[in-house]
Amino acid sequence: MKTINEITNEINNYTSIIKNTFPELYDKLTETPLFLSYEKKDNSIADYKSYLSFLKSQLTELVKIYELQKHENDIKQTKSTVTFRIKKKPPLL
Repeated sequence: MKTINEITNEINNYTSIIKNTFPELYDKLTETPLFLSYEKKDNSIADYKSYLSFLKSQLTELVKIYELQKHENDIKQTKSTVTFRIKKKPPLL
């Protein structure tokens, strides 16, 4: 079973990955997880695990979106290149 320190380190790692890879989307993540309460002195390990799970799923979704956008951009680039080459060819006659 992981300790709160180990889970916190993982949370920091995932947050750092999101910050460095998707900086424009990092701003949408809150720095302090919603489950942490300053009034509550004993945040449970389950709360930390839940937030870590949330970050993992967010990163997975961000990667899917990035790959989809990359694929769409590749298709647009290919269409543009093909169109340019077709327009540039001299007539056959």
